[in-house]
Amino acid sequence: MVAAIVLHANPDKFNGTATFQARGIEVWTAEQVLARIPEVFAKRTEAFAERYAPDWPTAVPQPRSFGAATTTLKLAGLELKAHVLGPGCSPAHVVVQWEDHVFVGDLVANKAHAWLEIGEPEAWLQRLAEIEAMQPKHVHPGRGRSGGPELVENQREYLQTVLSLVAAEKPTLPPDPAAVLRVRAALERRYEGYRFPVFLEIGLPAVWRRMATGNAPESAPEGPGEAPPAESEPPPQP
Repeated sequence: MVAAIVLHANPDKFNGTATFQARGIEVWTAEQVLARIPEVFAKRTEAFAERYAPDWPTAVPQPRSFGAATTTLKLAGLELKAHVLGPGCSPAHVVVQWEDHVFVGDLVANKAHAWLEIGEPEAWLQRLAEIEAMQPKHVHPGRGRSGGPELVENQREYLQTVLSLVAAEKPTLPPDPAAVLRVRAALERRYEGYRFPVFLEIGLPAVWRRMATGNAPESAPEGPGEAPPAESEPPPQP
């Protein structure tokens, strides 16, 4: 192994940075993702450091930035196109393309519920359209087995279902706990067997708030500190 790329700012993506770097392995990410790491690391450290000690890093991970724009990285004799994308399951993403393969991180999950913490499913749908424009034949998701372009379509259908179910409840603030539970139950019925339903505990109220207040401009979540606060300790992202 000669290099790793952090696809978005969450500890399951960046906590191994120092371990790789100590072994001479380069770790790269986009400027937008790098800017998010200190805040996310501090938040998740408070929630999870004790649980995962002694493996949890004691210092903020520091990947190298390849810049703020889509670029080609020449690593291990390969040319990898690193696409810098906006909000989805996180305020900023990198999708790596090699020939007709795309490595999309948690923008696509195979048989797993979505991480909707920032409440941006409509922006996420734009990310899926951008991935499809890359015309991949092989899609490597953040969770679940690799597959073809059907994984992107399945993710789109899932997000559209979330939006439809929440909209049907005519959301207002504050979120209605009973209505949120109805949405969750409907999702779990429709996607029976999907892993990590615990993600919906934070995700559905976040989507509810976003839809109740109207979507902010897509560029708004790019800076640090923009994600809405979780109502409770965030569930781990395996």
